[in-house]
Amino acid sequence: MANNHAKGLLYILASPGKLVSPQELYAWFEGEWTRNIPNVLNAIRYEAVDNQKPEFLAVYELANPAIVRLSQLEAEAASSFETVDMRIYDLFSEKTSPKYASASNNRIFRTLALQPGPDLSEKDYNDWYEQEHVPLLSVVPGWLKSTRWTLREAKAIVYGEEQKDKRLSQYFAVHEWESIESLSLPEFKHATSTPWRDQILPKIDRTVDERRNFKPQKQTF
Repeated sequence: MANNHAKGLLYILASPGKLVSPQELYAWFEGEWTRNIPNVLNAIRYEAVDNQKPEFLAVYELANPAIVRLSQLEAEAASSFETVDMRIYDLFSEKTSPKYASASNNRIFRTLALQPGPDLSEKDYNDWYEQEHVPLLSVVPGWLKSTRWTLREAKAIVYGEEQKDKRLSQYFAVHEWESIESLSLPEFKHATSTPWRDQILPKIDRTVDERRNFKPQKQTF
């Protein structure tokens, strides 16, 4: 079931490209403009462990995503960066392990953007995710947290120019793990190979499929 929490995410993927250094990108992630984002609860910087681009990520947890607008932040997106992909998400559901608060900062931050295709209803998709998939993931050793989100707003910028034709999934999930080794355990393989899942996954819209693995760099504030 979806919940009624107002909590949201400002999610920013970025690649510095060849014109600036990663250190300049890190500084931008933590720059003065971030102090003007209202009601930030937490902010963490990540780096990819999957060899995909954009290779850096900053996640700002928001108390109220409805009062944040990407148009207010767009001017701050450095034009010298190769890409800046900015998104705001609303919380759909969350499930958290009792171990989460004491977990190491070296955890894996795994993101999946999966959108139901035309032959799959949102109800059927969400029923599978909430009733089977997250419960099965939650019993895998090393599982820490699963949150699901819906897209509120997005902007993709390449060297300062907005890319208006980029499509994104309306659904987004984040699964946090103690280590990458959890993804090779029998319990994880079971969670990702059930008959119900085999009915759902072929009906996913592969044109907006996005699967990434990150690790935290630093707690920013």
